[in-house]
Amino acid sequence: MYETESVRFSIPKVGIHRRVNGIPNPYHQIKLSQVIAKNWRKIQKEYRRSLLSASVPEVDKTRKRSIIQFAKYEEFREKCIEASFDTFFELRTDISKYFPSIYTHSIPWAMHSKAIAKTRRKDKLLIGNVIDECLRFGQSGQTKGIPIGTDTSRIVAEIIGCSIDVALCKELKREDVPIKGHRFVDDCHFFFYSQSDAEKGLKHFEKILSDLSLNINEEKTFISRAPFFFENTWNNQINSFAFRRDVRYQKLDLRNYFNLLLNLARQYPNDSVVKYGIKRLRKIKIHKENWNLFESLVYALTIAEGSILPDLLAITLQNKKLVTLKKLGSVLKSLLEQHIYKGNHFEVSWALWIARTFNLKISRQVAEMIVQSKDILSIIILLDLRSSGLVPKRLKTKEIELEFSQYGLTNEYWLLVYEAAHKGWILSTALTTIDFFKKLSDLGVSFYDNGRQIEVGESNIIVKAERKSVEPGEKAEMRQVSIY
Repeated sequence: MYETESVRFSIPKVGIHRRVNGIPNPYHQIKLSQVIAKNWRKIQKEYRRSLLSASVPEVDKTRKRSIIQFAKYEEFREKCIEASFDTFFELRTDISKYFPSIYTHSIPWAMHSKAIAKTRRKDKLLIGNVIDECLRFGQSGQTKGIPIGTDTSRIVAEIIGCSIDVALCKELKREDVPIKGHRFVDDCHFFFYSQSDAEKGLKHFEKILSDLSLNINEEKTFISRAPFFFENTWNNQINSFAFRRDVRYQKLDLRNYFNLLLNLARQYPNDSVVKYGIKRLRKIKIHKENWNLFESLVYALTIAEGSILPDLLAITLQNKKLVTLKKLGSVLKSLLEQHIYKGNHFEVSWALWIARTFNLKISRQVAEMIVQSKDILSIIILLDLRSSGLVPKRLKTKEIELEFSQYGLTNEYWLLVYEAAHKGWILSTALTTIDFFKKLSDLGVSFYDNGRQIEVGESNIIVKAERKSVEPGEKAEMRQVSIY
C-alpha cells in the first residue's frame, strides 16, 4: 500500500498569522471517507455522549460538501449567552493548534478508551484504529496532526472533542462542581458559580488535553467575572456606519468608511476587521460618479489585506464593465511580487485566478518566480494561463517536470502531476505508473475546474437617483436603479 502526502496550502488568518491547509491525496482520502460513511451512525453515537458540544457535524443536504462546516457558530454564541445567565465566572479557553497537534493514535483512545485501544492496537474491528491508519497512510506515516480544511478532519476532530467534553464533565462531577457552557471545535466557553470551581475546571481541562498530547492556548485562556462580553464592539461600528444617498456626501462617506476600517483593524489586530468590513461594500449602492474612488479604495484594502481577494473578485465581477483593467493589473502585479517569495499560496493563487478571469497577462519573470516557489495550486493555475496564452509559452518548467513520475503522484506534488498530465499541459506518462490514477483519468476526473467561478450578485452601481437635497448625517435610503 502506498503512503501519500498532502498538498500544502497556506491561508492568511489575522495579521501575520497563517494556517496551512492540507489537500490530501485521493488514494487514502477515499478510503478514509468510506470508513466514516460506513460507520456514520456509530460516530454520531460518540457525538451524542457530549453535553457541551455546539459543533457536532451535520450532513449538508445541499450537497455542496459533505457536512455543514461553521454555519452554527452564531448558534454557539447564543447558547453561551443562554447558559451563562445565572453564573458568576467564565472560563474561556482554546486548544492550541488543534488539528496540527492531534495524535492519530488518540482517535481510538477517544472512541474505545486508551486501555482497550492499547491492548488491541492492530484490531481492525475497532473503527478508531481504521481511521487512525487511513490518516497515517495519507501523511507519510506521521502520527502527529491531521489535515486542516477537510470534512473528514472536522469529523475526526469532533470525535476527540466530544471525548474531552465527557472526560471533563466526569471529573467535575466527582468533585461536585457544576459546569455550564459549550465548546465549538476548539473554542471553549464554560461557566461556573465560583472562581474556585472555574479554576478546577481549568486544571482538569489541561490534564485531559495533556493525556491526549494536546495543550491549551495560554494567550486565549482566562477566567473572568460576570457580566461577560459576547460581542465585539467594532462590528457594531461597521454595521451602524451610514452611507448617505447624495453623490457628494457618499464620496466623503466612502473615505470615512475606509479610514474607519483601518483604524479598527489597528485597534483590534487579532480580529478580521477588514475582511468583515469589505463584505458590506459588496452590498451598498454606489453612484457611478463615485466608482473610481470606490474601486481605488477596494484595491488599497486588498493590498493591505490579501485575505479579501475573493471579495475583490466578487466586487469587480458584479461591476465588470466599469473595472479599470490597467489599475487591476497593477494591483495584481504588486500582490504577486509581494506574496510569491513569502510562500503565501492563497494570495498568489487568487491573484492568478483574477488575472485569468479578466484576461490579464502574467510576465515571464513573475511566472518563473511562481514555478520556483513550488506553490502547487498556483503552478496549476499558471499552466492553465499558459495554455490560454496569458503566460509566455517559453516558460521554463523543467524543474517541476522532474516530479512527473510514480513518486510525484504520491508526494506533495500529486495534484500538480495529475492535473498537468491529465489535461496535457505537460507531456508525461506518469498516470500510467499507478493504476488508481490512470482509472481516475480515464473516468475524466479532475480536481481543478477552470469553468467554475465564484457567485456574484447584481451590479451595485446607481445611474439614476432621486433628486433631493440631503443634509450631512442623514441616514435615509434612496431609490435606485441598477446599471445592469
